[in-house]
Amino acid sequence: MSDYAKARISQSISEEESVYVRQRLLEYNVAHVSADIRAVYEPINLAVRDDAGSIVGGLLAIRYWDCMQVDTLWVDDAFRRNGYGSELLLHIEKIAEHRGCRFILVDTFSFQAPEFYPKYGYQIIGSVEDIHGGHCRYYFIKRLTQK
Repeated sequence: MSDYAKARISQSISEEESVYVRQRLLEYNVAHVSADIRAVYEPINLAVRDDAGSIVGGLLAIRYWDCMQVDTLWVDDAFRRNGYGSELLLHIEKIAEHRGCRFILVDTFSFQAPEFYPKYGYQIIGSVEDIHGGHCRYYFIKRLTQK
């Protein structure tokens, strides 16, 4: 018999409980990093809207400490190849620099846009091959210059 406390795993979790779990991890992390790193967890979400106000693209990111992590970058098919993805990426880079981030992390699948990010100075730092049907997931970083 284990000396660990007994508990059970639940697949049901509310948004408030998700925030609680995230906050507890942040508290743990802050106790293990240098004092000059702030305990920051800031969602930053951008949208591209058409003339009717409908969302036709967006970028969802999280800033934590001195890092910006892009979770989602999407542009509707009808609006692709018009520079909106580039504008979103450049906009989040400006926000990241303004907020003191030293780097940006992003990932993409082989069927999405792995050739897009290197055009903007992102470097591959890893990949996972053979994901669901032979796809590859690429992980990128861009180091930002601090003024």
